[in-house]
Amino acid sequence: MSRLAIFRCDGGPGVGNGHVVRCLTLADALAAEGWACVFACNPAAVTSIPALARSGHETYAIDAEDGPAGLKAWQPEGCALLIVDHYGLDAAFETACRPWARRIMTIDDLADRPHDCNILLDQTPGRGASDYRDLAPNDCHRLLGAEFALLRPQFFAARGEALARDRAKQPVRRVFVAMGGLDGRKLTPLVLEAIGRSGLDVAVDVVLGGRAES
Repeated sequence: MSRLAIFRCDGGPGVGNGHVVRCLTLADALAAEGWACVFACNPAAVTSIPALARSGHETYAIDAEDGPAGLKAWQPEGCALLIVDHYGLDAAFETACRPWARRIMTIDDLADRPHDCNILLDQTPGRGASDYRDLAPNDCHRLLGAEFALLRPQFFAARGEALARDRAKQPVRRVFVAMGGLDGRKLTPLVLEAIGRSGLDVAVDVVLGGRAES
């Protein structure tokens, strides 16, 4: 329990891969510091998100209706840190996990429901403390705004080159389109249509997950 972090997040068709993928970024960073990281996810996430399967982190399939009791039954001794990244879970779930988790971290980007957590991460650009004034405990440590973005190391490594291109003010020659691993709202065709109508003379790279329907 001393350095065990459990991630409660879901993914797959109908949910998308975003919650799991951003949690993987944090899990890799914690693992590098000696933490054991375990993912408690819906069965679809465990079976359909390749990045999770390749990560090397332990995974546990949990049904949504199991709730905190399901986590406790699976890991009776509890954990040092519970990370919750789930639009369907709020303070009721987090409070019920208090006796079992030493500390709780919530990852959110909606600011539309109350939380009971020690750490709140919302990496939305422009997010401010007032957005969570009545939605998180007063003593909660808030990490708000793009400066706290969960950025994978390979993207951070490319930042310098990207900034240099921006400072050079060169015209855009290539556009990268990635509407998430599954693009559940089927936005990719709309984006491509908009680029076509813009008249821009650019090459377009589109990235989609193997299970996307767009």
